[in-house]
Amino acid sequence: PPAAVAPTFWILLGPVGVGTVALLGLADVSKMLGLLVDGEAVKFLALIFWGFGLWAFALTAVVTMHYVRSGGVPFTLSWWAFIFPLAAYTLATLEVFRYTGVAAVYWYGVALAVLLALLWAATFGRTVAGVFSGRLLLPPSPSPTLPKQGK
Repeated sequence: PPAAVAPTFWILLGPVGVGTVALLGLADVSKMLGLLVDGEAVKFLALIFWGFGLWAFALTAVVTMHYVRSGGVPFTLSWWAFIFPLAAYTLATLEVFRYTGVAAVYWYGVALAVLLALLWAATFGRTVAGVFSGRLLLPPSPSPTLPKQGK
């Protein structure tokens, strides 16, 4: 795919983050309401889901770095696809730390939060600049068509 769609690979992190937080919350509420004796099985499922996100984050980071090294990722509004899914996964990571107390998970969450802040600042700044310059408000120019070659 073209480099401009690289940010859309990050969308996978959104459902993982929201799903992890939802499962952890369901475990707590179900236990509180007496629906579960203890929510450890549901928490374990949430950790598996979050672990998939760890793999997905690594994969999307590798794909994005490939595009960055191959000439960069041109700024388009699709850069916002970096932000919202990463925010959900970052919150899920910090919630997993709250449940596990594992220091490595905490520092991973902090690193994700720093990355999120940097990406947000860059995306917000470039969006504002693109709006004021008009570049983001104009339709893309049509690509030239190549003449058909005969036999």
